Amino acid sequence: MIKKSVCRARLSLTEANPATLLEQLQQVLESGASRVVIEWVGPGLLLHDTALMLHDVFMQRQPGLHVHSHSHSCLVDGAILPWLAADSRSLRTDGWIELTHLPERPFSAPLGRGFPDAILLADEPPAETDFRLVCRHLNAYLLVAEIVGQRLFPGALREWGLLSGTSTEDPLAALFLAPAVREIPLSR
Repeated sequence: MIKKSVCRARLSLTEANPATLLEQLQQVLESGASRVVIEWVGPGLLLHDTALMLHDVFMQRQPGLHVHSHSHSCLVDGAILPWLAADSRSLRTDGWIELTHLPERPFSAPLGRGFPDAILLADEPPAETDFRLVCRHLNAYLLVAEIVGQRLFPGALREWGLLSGTSTEDPLAALFLAPAVREIPLSR
């Protein structure tokens, strides 16, 4: 029987340099392991552009790589997106996620003149464009219009199918304690 390798990394949501988070995430996803466990720590906030960048890296990972994402922190707005991009997810027992508001412009509003994905600079600041894109991606996982303005705790997230089973049911929970798990030293 071939033993599959598991790689584990702890990423800090307080990291101010997006290039550092990008490098750390790429490093663990390219580690050669067949399973990856990513733990998120720190206040659950990310710049929307950083969240979009991390989500894109998750979406481009090698086929067949199973990623489990566990958040030790509550997650707000864009910070939800990279957590959701994993194949399976867990959250601390008293954790929650929150989408604070919806973008000012609808997801499918016409954007620019002559180009379907163009935005006139005068129409929308960059941060709003990024937030709208975050919400568009979030909508692929859950209906943002139904969760906006609410804090969703593990019970509700489980009902939405976003969390793996309880810690006693979740086969990936054993990865957090398994001796075969190897930490990938993240460069600074």
